[in-house]
Parts: sequence; C-alpha cells; structure tokens
Amino acid sequence: MESGRCSDVVVTATEPVAVVAALCGTHQFLNGQEVDDSLGSFLGGIRFRKRFGRRITSFVERLAGAETGFRYGGFRSNSGFSFDVGGGVDLALKNWLALRILHAKYQTTWIGGGTVNRLRVHAGVVFRIGKR
Repeated sequence: MESGRCSDVVVTATEPVAVVAALCGTHQFLNGQEVDDSLGSFLGGIRFRKRFGRRITSFVERLAGAETGFRYGGFRSNSGFSFDVGGGVDLALKNWLALRILHAKYQTTWIGGGTVNRLRVHAGVVFRIGKR
C-alpha cells in the first residue's frame, strides 16, 4: 500500500487532445508498517478528452517516463523506465474549477532488475487556466 500526491500540468493541443506532464511522490507501506523507501514518478504523454454537456469531461491517457526510489535523507537508490495507461472523470464547478471524481491508472515500472506493477486510484481538485 502507498499514499502520496500527484500533480499534472496539461496543455491543450486541440479540443480532444492534450499534452500531459505528471509528477507523483508516494510513500510505501508494507504489511501495514511504514518503510523508509518512497517513489518519485516523472511522466509525460498524451491525453484524449471527451465532453458530455458543459460539466462532465472524461479522459484517457498514456504516459511514459522515469520512476526513482529514494530514502529520506536524500540517499538515492534505483531508477527505471515507467509507463502507465489510465483515465478519469472531471465534474466542472466553474470555468476555472473542477472536481476530479476519479482518476485510475495502471503503471508498470522496470526498476532494480525487476518489474513493479500497480494500480493507482485517486481523486482531487482541478484548477483551469485559460479559455475552456
């Protein structure tokens, strides 16, 4: 199990297509015990969006990049290639504010001589800058 934070920066290329840069940091728990290892993800890719009315937007995305394991105190350990595929649903509250009702992604990482597969599910707040 893990807990953490993610931030996305999305730039619209056309109405249904956008370019995404994602940064996530997660803290690891094994068998309910906190461990010193954490993971940082640095991914980029493309997102396809579909609007349903004025308030609901769904999306699917495909991202690739790097994931690195680190320990508190700054001591680096392994780094590796990572990619994910996922999607979600946003509910617009204002032109500049939305709720991310669901964002689920399946991520595969080749790190430390092995493969780590995980499902990440989260929700959050979306701040929009620019014209919608």
